[in-house]
Amino acid sequence: MYTDVWSQLCFPAARWYVVPEWRQILFSDTGLRWQEWRDSGRLYLVKDAPHRKVFRVELSLQIPPLHTTNPDVGLARKKTVYIKLYPLTGFRRLAEALGISNKAREECDKLLSLLRQAVPTLEPIACGRDQQHAYVVTLSLEDVMPLDCWLIEIFPNLASCERQRLTFVLPDLVARIIAQMHRAGAYHADLHAGNLLIFYHPGREPKIYVTDAWEIRLSRAVSWYHSRRNLLLFGSWFLARTRAIDRRRFLRAYIHYRSDLQISPAQERQAARQLEKSLWRSLRCFYRRRERRAWSENRYFYRWFSADSCNILGTEFRWRAWAVRELPTAALEQIAGEAAVLLPGCRSSESAVPDHSAPASNGETAGQITSGQEQTCTCELQGYSVAGLPPCWQDRGRRGGFWQTTVYLGERPVPGIVKCFRLDSLKLRMAEQSRLGPASRSWHYGHALRLRGIPTPRPLTLLHGYRLFLPAWALLVCEKLNDVVDLRQAIAYLQKETTRDALARYWQLIRAVAKLVARLHRHGFSDRDLKAAHVLVQRCYLEQSGDEPELHLVDLVGLSRPLVLTQTRRIRDLARLQASFHNEPAISRTDRLRFLLAYLRDGLPKQCEWKHWWRKIAAAAQRKVVRNQRQNRPLT
Repeated sequence: MYTDVWSQLCFPAARWYVVPEWRQILFSDTGLRWQEWRDSGRLYLVKDAPHRKVFRVELSLQIPPLHTTNPDVGLARKKTVYIKLYPLTGFRRLAEALGISNKAREECDKLLSLLRQAVPTLEPIACGRDQQHAYVVTLSLEDVMPLDCWLIEIFPNLASCERQRLTFVLPDLVARIIAQMHRAGAYHADLHAGNLLIFYHPGREPKIYVTDAWEIRLSRAVSWYHSRRNLLLFGSWFLARTRAIDRRRFLRAYIHYRSDLQISPAQERQAARQLEKSLWRSLRCFYRRRERRAWSENRYFYRWFSADSCNILGTEFRWRAWAVRELPTAALEQIAGEAAVLLPGCRSSESAVPDHSAPASNGETAGQITSGQEQTCTCELQGYSVAGLPPCWQDRGRRGGFWQTTVYLGERPVPGIVKCFRLDSLKLRMAEQSRLGPASRSWHYGHALRLRGIPTPRPLTLLHGYRLFLPAWALLVCEKLNDVVDLRQAIAYLQKETTRDALARYWQLIRAVAKLVARLHRHGFSDRDLKAAHVLVQRCYLEQSGDEPELHLVDLVGLSRPLVLTQTRRIRDLARLQASFHNEPAISRTDRLRFLLAYLRDGLPKQCEWKHWWRKIAAAAQRKVVRNQRQNRPLT
């Protein structure tokens, strides 16, 4: 082992290996200087997870460099160290006690092995263990951040010329680091963008560092079979965030740096096609596993029952809910209290709010509250409304309705929309009971879309109001979007502007909508109710130019995920969106063709004949228009 040359320290119930130059800095006579760092305010908790804790310690000493293999982490520049704590439980604790395994020392040896092979990574200076934890101490890297965070937060804000330069530099740099690691015989079992650190300053070449060395398996040079598996694991995060040409550039650079594999150009093209198919298959399976979290109790979601949930014969609603962890139970009780007053048919609401399921009479409009009823409703809701103002019920006929409210996420007030689904048939109640109803589908697909990076309002909680053994009402609470307009209003606003910048933003908006629909279809989703009113645009984009308009997809009741997304379903969705602009002469055929070409370029892996799609979509849109006119239903 490389750590055999380190100094060995023995304390009561603890054993450490440390670089000799760091012995007096990190340790006292009783062990690691935890209490001294904590009392002086130099110890900070960076990460707190069940499997690992990470602390940052600010040291005030200047140390001369120890190693020359990695000049970027010279000790003369370092005043900060990171300490990782791995809890020892179960079989791992038994193996450590019997001396079969030493997790901290093995990780340090892997890091030192990578440094000997000139692979940029962290430099360890100490490792040890006691009865409860295993410890790894490494030097910090200055001005670095995870690659995924950098690509999301920093890269979009760079200048256009700098972004264009980095699209050629970064794939080659990352491919060289991974190829260098594979040639050194290191297979990273958890290779993703979060385990790569990037050092970047404008005007300087970026640098990449490999972290999380415990997941690395050392052997001889990694074979092509295992290299493809590692690249498949690494490329899953980039699949929905990069272009196909960038991924092809990365693979070409990787094969160039892996000259020991001797791969021909024909094999390279075949490997690129196979990797692209395998990436999408793997990504879909990954997302399907992750989206199940919304129906189980974990660190992201929890289950809630009202106090009278066992009173089956009671006249009041019995509430059951799924909610995000940030939403406290007091907010759920608040929403249940508002629902008890506002929902038609509820016992406490019969005297406060009229039953909107019946048509209005005596000159009253359905959905309005009379003055006496409004006073009663206001008095009963004063205890439930966070802002002090009572919510107002907005009726939507037999479907249900909605109202606006304010809930607290932690200490932050968040405006929300409570969408109510009336379950007036046994079929709907059974479907909602088995998580197939409209509210359950909206809750599930809302988190599924956000998991895939498709913008949509965040669902906060799903409540079911039970009568006897089946739910009678379903409530979905989502965050309210501020300063947004629907797609029809956004297009009308941009068409009124006569400036050249407004025309460029109009074309950019068309391409952004096409990319949104294409992304929805690439992930296997279909929306039978995809219309202009369900696509929201941020108002700030209309008033000032930006890089990309921020679009949000709302009202996910019509969303579905068939086993195979056929061309017929794609054409149906596109035709429904086109039917929303049936009476819009300002939208020219050129604009519609620009939208279709952008969709075909991003939504389908192969080139398609756009004229065939044009005729099919036009025919389907015309059938939709005729059907709505026959049923006297507006097109929105």
